[in-house]
Amino acid sequence: MKKILPLLFLASCAASDKDSAESLLTFVPPSYSLNDTLRADLNGDGELDLLMILEADSSNLEVGSRLLKLLTSDKRKYKEEWTNGNSIYCRFCNGEEGDPFQGIKIEGQTVRIEHFGGPNQKWARTTSFTYMNEDWYLIEDALVHMDENGEIQTKIMTPKEFGEVKMKEFNLD
Repeated sequence: MKKILPLLFLASCAASDKDSAESLLTFVPPSYSLNDTLRADLNGDGELDLLMILEADSSNLEVGSRLLKLLTSDKRKYKEEWTNGNSIYCRFCNGEEGDPFQGIKIEGQTVRIEHFGGPNQKWARTTSFTYMNEDWYLIEDALVHMDENGEIQTKIMTPKEFGEVKMKEFNLD
């Protein structure tokens, strides 16, 4: 069912005046498939932008890796703003515990990428970025970790700790 939802979204685009599914698929690189989409006005211009989550398929040497791609809308046409291949953990990065990627939440112009994992020592990581100064910047990187004694350790970093990081340059490592 999960693979059907992005296709239904693209079909609904074709049915409206928005770009057709065929033209949106031109933003999907070879050996990747569309995993999910989110629509919101991420740059405050009154137009709905499109955040695409793409996953490498079995024909790709990096099967399971993901790309996050932002398309902005201008006069009902999309243009690619950036692609980041280091902002979402791969499907297999949590070993036998399953996919660590939990999803993306949008609040206004802020996008939060959520991960969770760990076999015995659970961890969660949320990275947040927002639009400002005509670009998208990392504004918070939060890591919660339960140690072997069951104690919870929290580390929240902001630009004060990591400096100015544009989303297109962000790397989870």
